[in-house]
Amino acid sequence: PTDKFDLLYAYTYHLKVYDVWLHDNEGGMEGMVKDLSNMWKRLLKTDDNKLGIDSEYTRPGVVQLLQDFQREIESACSEP
Repeated sequence: PTDKFDLLYAYTYHLKVYDVWLHDNEGGMEGMVKDLSNMWKRLLKTDDNKLGIDSEYTRPGVVQLLQDFQREIESACSEP
């Protein structure tokens, strides 16, 4: 689970920071975003110790990153 967490975090962080894809695409991104969301939901059901993350700082930080990313995606999808 730790490798999955690290890989998924790195991928998500990269998508969030380099967000050109979010504003300049041909559509059809809903499937990718939904799959990413489902992967995070499944992974975050795992105990923090098994993920190799800190409960006090890392988990809340990741959850905040995901919430911020979700707002960015929703905002981009609502733009005309």
